Amino acid sequence: MLPPLATLPELHAYLLGAPDLPLTFVFEDGQIAGGLHITELRAARIDPIDCGGNRDDWRETVLEVLDGGAAPMSARKAAEILERSLSALPQLAEGRLIVAATPGNGPLRRSTVTPDLTPEALRLHLSPERAQCKPAQV
Repeated sequence: MLPPLATLPELHAYLLGAPDLPLTFVFEDGQIAGGLHITELRAARIDPIDCGGNRDDWRETVLEVLDGGAAPMSARKAAEILERSLSALPQLAEGRLIVAATPGNGPLRRSTVTPDLTPEALRLHLSPERAQCKPAQV
């Protein structure tokens, strides 16, 4: 597997590398059905304070995916959606990439993305985010 994709432009470039393959999102406990639907892209500025009183700020780009649909989405179709979205909302390029999805459309899970190209599909492995205490990590 390749290193994780950190930004939406990285994901866009990856999709363009195999445009005719179907796109699959894979979790530890299943995958999003072939007929996935990209429901929303969000650019967010996060302005938190942690348990130690330390302030921080960063940007996130959230790609929300709905499980289900009629036919598998090609990497090309997903890339076109990302390209239109990046043109309309350029700040989507600035944030750390997070995918919000779950197999069977259960409660959304926030995940990071690691690509994996096979001859049959372009797979995006989703790893759930974990809670962390930032002051304890210093």
